[in-house]
Amino acid sequence: EWCWKDPSDESITLSTFVLDKFLDWIGKSVDEITTSDQHQLKFSLSLYTARMDFLQRDEGKMVDARVRSARKELKQAMEIFQHKLKAADAASTASESAISDGAAGNSSLAGTNTISSHPTTTGSSTDAPLPRYLQRHNQAALNLKANTEQLKGNIKKSLILCGEAQAANVTTNYDAMHYNNLAIVYATHGKAHLALHSWSKAIAANTKSLLEPDGTVSLDVTCKILYNAAIGSLQARNFLAAYECLGTCLQNSDIWRQRAKAWLRLGEACLGLWSMQQKQQGMEGSLGATGNSGGGSCGFAAIEIGG
Repeated sequence: EWCWKDPSDESITLSTFVLDKFLDWIGKSVDEITTSDQHQLKFSLSLYTARMDFLQRDEGKMVDARVRSARKELKQAMEIFQHKLKAADAASTASESAISDGAAGNSSLAGTNTISSHPTTTGSSTDAPLPRYLQRHNQAALNLKANTEQLKGNIKKSLILCGEAQAANVTTNYDAMHYNNLAIVYATHGKAHLALHSWSKAIAANTKSLLEPDGTVSLDVTCKILYNAAIGSLQARNFLAAYECLGTCLQNSDIWRQRAKAWLRLGEACLGLWSMQQKQQGMEGSLGATGNSGGGSCGFAAIEIGG
């Protein structure tokens, strides 16, 4: 248990403290910080609070309140990122460039041929890239903001934010999640076939390499994408695609084999395939009775699950 000193109670522990009050306590502590890291801490805290609101948004009557709270925190996080973090980084880069230019000018007057360690920046290149973890946090904030717009039913704004998150990409395998997010937006607004097209792109874009150039490791999202694609296929009544996606997901993941919903959806796909087979056999039987057709079937033996 983690204990901390609180003005109202000196023996409060994390196990007996509600999460919202705990986050408020952290926020007050961050406000008292006067170092240069204050804006980064506020940005990270707002993003974390928004994520917690999303995790708790299914608690009955608290849905609207949690979503409103998440939108407020995300707005604050994005404002801090745009007006504090990026602005401060650009200013520091410009000052370093001015110092290096001055040093280069003095050295040229003295007749020496020294090379500056800080290259001269021109135009929009003064915006030096922020640390990768801050860029990933900004990307996460954009995706969460897109999720809030999706819940509101604002599909156009949600797609715009997904595009901004894609433009802020700093990872090697984000394309798969980008197409997955687009597919979810399409599927929740009745565009089932457009969603399936996006999921097919997500599956094709998913890479096997999870190691980033900076040495960090990304999460493997293959099974999540396959499961989402299976749900979308069930909505579009494409039971064969749903069966193949779920079969591949369950075959390659011990974790997903322990989830009851995955087996439930697989059973739903099997029932859908059986129903289609019965209808086809009924049609072939009626045609055969008139002498126009012999038979045939499209049973489960024709389905092969990729490893």
